Amino acid sequence: RNAQVDVSYFKTSSPGESTKKIVASTSEPIRVLLFFPDTNQVKDQVKSYLDALAASAGTGKLTVELHDRLVDAELAGKHKVTRDGTVVFLRGTGDKEKVQTLDLDPDFAKARTPASKLRNLDREVNSLLLKLVRDKRKAYFLIGHGEATDPDSIPAELKGKAERATTVIKRRLADLNYEVKNLGLLDLARDVPEDATVVIALAPVVPLQPGEWAALVRYLDRGGRLLYALDPKADPGMGPLEGKFALKMMAGNLTDEEKFLPTRRVMADRRLVLTNQFSAHASTSALSRGASERPLVLNDAGALADLPYGGPPADAPKKTLIIHSMESSFLDLNANFAFDSGSEKKQRYPVAAAVEGPKLGDKDGYRALVFADVDLFADVVVRDGLGRPVALMWSDLTGGLLDDSIKWLGGEENIVGDVVSEDDKPIQHSKNQDVVWFTLTLVGAPILVLTLGLVGTRARRRRTSKQVTP
Repeated sequence: RNAQVDVSYFKTSSPGESTKKIVASTSEPIRVLLFFPDTNQVKDQVKSYLDALAASAGTGKLTVELHDRLVDAELAGKHKVTRDGTVVFLRGTGDKEKVQTLDLDPDFAKARTPASKLRNLDREVNSLLLKLVRDKRKAYFLIGHGEATDPDSIPAELKGKAERATTVIKRRLADLNYEVKNLGLLDLARDVPEDATVVIALAPVVPLQPGEWAALVRYLDRGGRLLYALDPKADPGMGPLEGKFALKMMAGNLTDEEKFLPTRRVMADRRLVLTNQFSAHASTSALSRGASERPLVLNDAGALADLPYGGPPADAPKKTLIIHSMESSFLDLNANFAFDSGSEKKQRYPVAAAVEGPKLGDKDGYRALVFADVDLFADVVVRDGLGRPVALMWSDLTGGLLDDSIKWLGGEENIVGDVVSEDDKPIQHSKNQDVVWFTLTLVGAPILVLTLGLVGTRARRRRTSKQVTP
């Protein structure tokens, strides 16, 4: 019989907390025009999502209209709609009207594929709404010192060791309505541009020049925003920022003999440290929500030392240590991937910190995020012993960390929240979990089969004995 049954998982993403907050905070109502045929499954899915979003935002914040592009040809022509499956978002009127368009495949069989926009509808809508409700901002990446964003400037002796790709972080910044620009020596020698919303430095290998440090300090003194990621393979210093933030990078590589992600079954796997120790802070909202189920992977990370502030008390920063390692972790000082009780110590090490400067009159002072693991923001692929990719370090957790971090740095903590995705999540096991599963399959399964066999044999013998008993 020519019958087919589809039992694959499918669900359209529901409105996330961040998307709801964006709509609720808008000062002008948003209209959403859906151009679909009268009977269409994709339209039903999208309308259900938008109705839930409108209900959560409050009366009049978001309205949904259904249109047929052939019947409403004039409206479709005005917004350049040429195909079914087009969703148009409108805000404002007249010359100040802003328009964003989302194209979906009206074929339900195609729209429900694993990488479809329908499964990631909340992420798509969240990105469009950010472009709709505020102007584009600018993120400047520091270059010229061997940063992860500038591999051409990495010294020859470190080529292949400190190189990383950074395509995902730039794509995520574009989704957050940021224009990405480079900030090199020629620009930084003068000053950080006035239009910089945030400056990002991803693990400089070569130390900055005194004039460059001075420019960053001036930028912070006028209320600037900085994301600074360090790396054990790169320059561990932060120049005058160490005193300003009362933080510095500690020596050694963060390692864990218990809580780590086994990939190649070698000692080096202990550098893939797992943690779920996150503080309550706007920049770690996404991490805190998934802490009990999905730990964060720290790839060859370092640790921060929390120092006392040595300047005037009035200038003292407010520091929050937002990410810690597990208590079983230690800093490997001799690169043997093993704990040496005489020289090394197991404890919860700070891995990231949020720093806020004193107020500048009636406005907020500077904000900075310091991370001892640049791989949280790089495209790092973990491979097994045969060279096959088994895990991408960039996950929805690290993506959520970047989103929340940029929103906090940009003063948009009011729209921090989860963005819902129905993508299939990769299954990750710690070493202890792998031991449990190995034991269950090697010992548990045979015991189960033996037990069922014994029960079945005894039951059959009882039936046989009853039949032969006179």
